[in-house]
Amino acid sequence: CLGVLSVLCQLVVSFSNDVHLNLYTVNEGIFCGVVFFTAGSVGLFASYRINQQNVTAFLVSSIFSSIFSVVLLLLSSCLLGDTLWYQEEDGYGNSHFLGLKTFLSLEIVLSI
Repeated sequence: CLGVLSVLCQLVVSFSNDVHLNLYTVNEGIFCGVVFFTAGSVGLFASYRINQQNVTAFLVSSIFSSIFSVVLLLLSSCLLGDTLWYQEEDGYGNSHFLGLKTFLSLEIVLSI
């Protein structure tokens, strides 16, 4: 569920990127969402068939998920900061970029 939400948020951020704003995103929500979804799937599989290999696989995937969570947190925070800076500096920022700021904030919450 977390992985799917992360991918959906990134798609909204990518499509609501304005030509004047010109955010440079690396689609971090998509590749982090894939890692979150994979870790969750491995966890569900490991809970149904408990043995040492499955538990180890789940532990490793959880560690990768935590690392990618930090990546998503940092990149989304930088994008949100860039959006807020642009809104303050440019007169065009009167549009407030409500959808963009909302979904970037949601990505930050998802990464925590």
